[in-house]
Amino acid sequence: MPVRVSNKLYTEFKEYIKQYELEHGIQTIDSIRRLSRGFAATKSPLDNRAAQPIYYSMFSSICFSRTGEFPDDFNFDNPYDPDGLYPDDKDIQKKLKRDNLSIRKHVLELIQTSDEKE
Repeated sequence: MPVRVSNKLYTEFKEYIKQYELEHGIQTIDSIRRLSRGFAATKSPLDNRAAQPIYYSMFSSICFSRTGEFPDDFNFDNPYDPDGLYPDDKDIQKKLKRDNLSIRKHVLELIQTSDEKE
C-alpha cells in the first residue's frame, strides 16, 4: 500500500509551511515542492532515498489541497521516487512490485467479499 505518514509528522509539516509562508508570503507549487523535499530530508538525513516517501506524502497532500493538480514531472505512481532521481534502483523496484501485489490482493479480496454479499 502507499506510504503513510503519522498525523504528528503531517501536522509538523503543515506548521512548517504555515510559518514559512507567514515569513515569506504564499509560495508557488515549485517552492512548496522544494520546501517539502527539504522537510523530508530533515526526517531522514542519512539516506535521501528513505526521505522520498515522506516527501511524496507531504508534497502530494499539500498540492492536492491547494490546487488539485500536480506538476507534469511528478510521478504520482511512485511514492519511493516521485521525481525519478533513482530510475535503476533495485530496492525501489522491489518495493513497487510488493505494493502492486498488495494492491491486487486487496482488490481481489474486495471483489470476493462483494460476490459473497450478493
